[in-house]
Amino acid sequence: MSLLRDTDPRFRGLNLKVAAFALLALLASVGLLVLLAAQQGYFTRKVDILVEAPSGTDLRAGMAVKLSGFKIGEVKSVSLNDTARVDVQLRIEEQYMRWVKADSVVSIAREGLIGDSYLAMRSGNASLPSLQSGESVQFEPTPALADIAADLRNRTLPVIDGTTKLLGYLNDPQGDFRAAMGDLRKLAGELRETRRKVDRLVDDVDTLARDDVKRTLDNTDRALATLEKQVTDLSAKAGESMAKLDETTASAKATAEAATRAIDGTAPKVEALLDNTDAAVRDARTLMDGAAKRWPFKGGQPPAPLP
Repeated sequence: MSLLRDTDPRFRGLNLKVAAFALLALLASVGLLVLLAAQQGYFTRKVDILVEAPSGTDLRAGMAVKLSGFKIGEVKSVSLNDTARVDVQLRIEEQYMRWVKADSVVSIAREGLIGDSYLAMRSGNASLPSLQSGESVQFEPTPALADIAADLRNRTLPVIDGTTKLLGYLNDPQGDFRAAMGDLRKLAGELRETRRKVDRLVDDVDTLARDDVKRTLDNTDRALATLEKQVTDLSAKAGESMAKLDETTASAKATAEAATRAIDGTAPKVEALLDNTDAAVRDARTLMDGAAKRWPFKGGQPPAPLP
């Protein structure tokens, strides 16, 4: 007995359903492929430019070309030319060609220390025109790990050799360094002994200084006591002298007052006496003038007779 009859309604249009499902799956696959192709830039216009490299090391078709860390294209092909150099054809997206100039430079770079290599492009002078399809850019060689290792070896070996020679010189028992270290140890021992002697000398000087200072202070105290006594006596004598000076000053003041009074009383009399003296002098002068006009004082001639 058949479990499912051909006339079962669940099987009606089964072939159509399968075909529709297959068509939807196919369309989804095509759409996904188109999306991936668009993301990979298959539908973007590209420009081919050339690069000539001295060696094909680390160069391969399909490697990325980046500008400022962004992918702008990829390597289309790598081939050996007639001059034993390597021709590298780059395919750059047209929208990025505005930064690719005649003086742009391409070099090999690496993602991290051990990551995939890629071509790094540096943009050129903004005032220069952009490259056209078929034109070339300059390749700048990048030191490989072997070159870096060789350079590091060449730089390190002289340092290692010099360090070895220096260690041999320092460890030579007959060398100057060992002799200098021995002299330094001897000098250090002598310095410690000298330090001990200086400490003892300082202690002795400190003891002597304390004794001398004590004696000096005692002498100073005695001198100050004597000076205080002398100052006291001198102060007493100065007081007596000041008292006598005050008495002398009072006497001089009284004498001056008496002299002032005497001058005041004598001044009118002196003025009168001076006035009288002036009158006597005038009379004597008149008398002398008259006598000079009389004979025998006038020229020795007798006077004229009276009429």
